[in-house]
Amino acid sequence: KTVTTDGSGNYALNGLPNGNYFVRTINSASYADELYDNFPFLTGDLTTGTSVVVSTAAITPNINLALQPGGSITGTVTVGASGLGGVGIKLYDSLGRQVKTTVTTFATGQYSFTGLPAGTCFARTTNTGGYMNVLYGTVPCLHVCNPLTGTGIVVGTGAATSSINFALAAGGRISGQVTGVTLGTDVRVLVFSAANELVGASASIANNGFYIIDGGLPAGTYYARTVNTAGLPDKLYSALTLCSPNCHVPSGTGIAVTLGNITPSINFAMAAGIEMLQNGHFNNGIANWLQFATPDFSYLSWQVTLDEVLEFGRVPPPPGTSNQAVIFQNTVQPVMNGRNLLATFWLGNTSPLRRRISVLVHDSDFSDLAVCTFWLPGNLGSTEMQPYGMKLHATKDWTDATISFYAASTNVPQGAYRVDAVSLQLISGAAANRVDCLDPYAPLVAGGGDGPELLTNGDFNTGTLAPWGTFGTITHQIAAGVFEFIKPNATPPSGVVLQPTGQAFPAGTVVTATYQLGNSSLVRKRVTVLLHDNDFSDLSACTFWLPAGQALSTYTYRAYATKAWTNATLSVYPATVGAEQWIRLDNVTFKRTPSAMIVGTECLEPGAGPPPEAPAGSTSLDGSRVSNGGRVFRPGNEWTAVDLTQARAASLRLDSWLSGHRRRGAIQVSTDGVDWITIYTIGESDRWTPVEIDLRDFVGEKVWLRFVFDGSTSADAESPALWRIGGIEIRIMKH
Repeated sequence: KTVTTDGSGNYALNGLPNGNYFVRTINSASYADELYDNFPFLTGDLTTGTSVVVSTAAITPNINLALQPGGSITGTVTVGASGLGGVGIKLYDSLGRQVKTTVTTFATGQYSFTGLPAGTCFARTTNTGGYMNVLYGTVPCLHVCNPLTGTGIVVGTGAATSSINFALAAGGRISGQVTGVTLGTDVRVLVFSAANELVGASASIANNGFYIIDGGLPAGTYYARTVNTAGLPDKLYSALTLCSPNCHVPSGTGIAVTLGNITPSINFAMAAGIEMLQNGHFNNGIANWLQFATPDFSYLSWQVTLDEVLEFGRVPPPPGTSNQAVIFQNTVQPVMNGRNLLATFWLGNTSPLRRRISVLVHDSDFSDLAVCTFWLPGNLGSTEMQPYGMKLHATKDWTDATISFYAASTNVPQGAYRVDAVSLQLISGAAANRVDCLDPYAPLVAGGGDGPELLTNGDFNTGTLAPWGTFGTITHQIAAGVFEFIKPNATPPSGVVLQPTGQAFPAGTVVTATYQLGNSSLVRKRVTVLLHDNDFSDLSACTFWLPAGQALSTYTYRAYATKAWTNATLSVYPATVGAEQWIRLDNVTFKRTPSAMIVGTECLEPGAGPPPEAPAGSTSLDGSRVSNGGRVFRPGNEWTAVDLTQARAASLRLDSWLSGHRRRGAIQVSTDGVDWITIYTIGESDRWTPVEIDLRDFVGEKVWLRFVFDGSTSADAESPALWRIGGIEIRIMKH
């Protein structure tokens, strides 16, 4: 309750029920406010004052407050020699609490605080103009900082403290667009340093999804994520990883910032998938998660730690035997044939040794599955867990979508797998016809020529199997230059056809295998292909489902060596058990491909790539051209002209779908057809994303527009690198 004193300073607060109360002043006459009894007060906990006891029908008198003249602080904010208006100044007390309301500098850069009690204060700047904020004393304070690390400002009773000045400099900024959210959704973008420190933030996105970081940043590399209040899974910049609710932001894609410039097109696609898991963050312990182990549960160790992370491991089996240890969740959610799924999770490894973990997303009866295998470096503790993921699609109807984590390595000598932030979502779009194993350690493009071919007799045209070999329970033949094989029964060991190449690779080598697979039987069959060092000390896997009666069709498999290999090997396993003939294999190739960009392990089925559905008038850009209605735009020598000479406003609107890890597309403008500037950069997305670009800077001119892909397509014809553009519309508002 608030009342105003009369001309003599008297006041009365009436109608209070029984209880204890605290009394403080608020004034606009530049006195220092007080909390009863005789406590200087600007902000904080009112209960630090002396309580006043009030009884019904009684007056509690003499609750008097004696105010002292307040001190003041004045100063100026400058950029170079000029005053800077619109800068916020925050003031803090000696406990680091903000006192008074933030004041804003006038156009001259001047500001003032009045009514301050005697003591020491600290001050900092805030701004939305792209200047690097500081604490008083020239201590950087980009976004969040401890105000007590600045220089203290001594305020005396009734005294004026002047010349508390700030000199700011322009920093770099980051801007972009957030798509996939409804109008009015509160979404913000946060920026972090390489040390995972919050250094910048945007206001809530505009109605068109655009944002820009408020303050300026020093030159360097930064990382970004979204935060929202709509319950959508937040995104880490890179378009591959969720950051919901938390993640190690510097594991995303770096964003280069330079002084005085805006780094544009740092875009986020927030379209919500349908979450299928429960307790993916283990906030409720092991609830909703199940365990499986062989020969019994004593061979599985697990716990949920105090920091709510699942740790588990596999106890070594008896000598000469094998075993399993699995943590899984059945969602009891159906998935229709062809639907796309995205699984994301954070993984760590507390062992000093590197370890392999296999992650399966599957129907609970294993009638359909996709698998990714990841090698985790040793000593990845709680602060160094990394984000991983899987993009896949169902190849038949599922009744119970399930995610399973298999401990592929034992917990010897010590340590455990760490799992957190597990999500399994249904995502939109037609079947992508591929499985991507999203690995944060996937190497960047090394560059250089691809090849040579490592295999011999990959087409089986010699009529003999050599130098291929077989192992385990497998029945096979060569018919008309095609290798045909089955696993007729479940007798161990697993059957395989393989070829060691004798080739050694350094760690990080990217390799690509292509092959034709067919199925002449009347039942669908599963094939698992491994690229690995011959001693299995490093391996990756792709599993493919072959429809009954499928003719030979081309598949592609890309991966990388996570350690040095001594004998690169390709192995093909008939994973389906049965006498129905045949699984067919032909035209197998295996090469080093240093020119390829990969996300980890990539398993491409026939027709892999973005779904064919597209907005009307869609186009495709494959690294050399983009076509639209028969017109071909070739980067560097062909474009389309747009006349804006009579316009007072203009914008370019389109729908974009760009696939291919670390690929970028650019929309460029020229006013003379010779010199081009990039006005918008398109990043990778996993669905159609609307883009709208303001062309107001070119109003009054005739300009040329062109679309430029990065052009670094893979060596094989089934590369997923593709930029599809649809719904192109140039909106011109004339005078």
